[in-house]
Amino acid sequence: MQKHRLCRFSTYAIGLLLLLVAAAQAQSFNYASVDFPNAIRTRAWGINPGGVIVGDYLDTLGTSHGFLLARGQYITVDVPGSVIEVAGTLPTQLRGISPGGDIVGVYFAPPGSSAGCTVALSPPCIKGFLLQRGEFSTVLFPGHEGSIPQRITPMGTIYACYHDTDLMETMFGFARTASGIFTSIDVPASMHTGATPDGKIVVGLYSDNNDAASHSRLRHAKRKFRIIRCSRQHVHTSVGHQPCWQHRR
Repeated sequence: MQKHRLCRFSTYAIGLLLLLVAAAQAQSFNYASVDFPNAIRTRAWGINPGGVIVGDYLDTLGTSHGFLLARGQYITVDVPGSVIEVAGTLPTQLRGISPGGDIVGVYFAPPGSSAGCTVALSPPCIKGFLLQRGEFSTVLFPGHEGSIPQRITPMGTIYACYHDTDLMETMFGFARTASGIFTSIDVPASMHTGATPDGKIVVGLYSDNNDAASHSRLRHAKRKFRIIRCSRQHVHTSVGHQPCWQHRR
């Protein structure tokens, strides 16, 4: 009886060991650099299930270009100036790509191209776009100057933020469905950064260094938005310290 128990225990122990080894192997990764040829800076922003990577790079003159990396081949993708009726191409960043290859990102419009865009690279000059079936189109929340699309789902819903004069108090997260329906959240200095394919869970970020009025609105919004402090994994960007949030519909 004792031998039988010992044998059974040994079998369990071996099985557990094999599971631990398999888990360890599953968590191992091979790291590789993503560097656009001859660029002075490269940033990868998104990847789809097929392994296609999108991002942006700076050329030797400091101009931003979008790029796509597929099967080891780099391809520059820049928004054409014809989108806003100007010549040439526009400084571009690719931010997200869907399983079907639809791409979202931002372009930087030249001063004078819209009412609020008067200073180069200022927030009102940062416009969102969608590249779908080879056609570029601007993505802006109605009534607002700028936007930053971050992700696009298999169903074509775009998750982003809109803004006017700055990337803080006037920035709010929004979503746009494939049919053109817009929804936004009443959380200042926020951004939608992704969602589940069905759109039932939306994640994003907001800034916690606003004034007291903004904090009051944020606390009120907790009835709809579950604030996740993310332990020590807070996001730090040029607009300040930004904890995470999650929205469940």
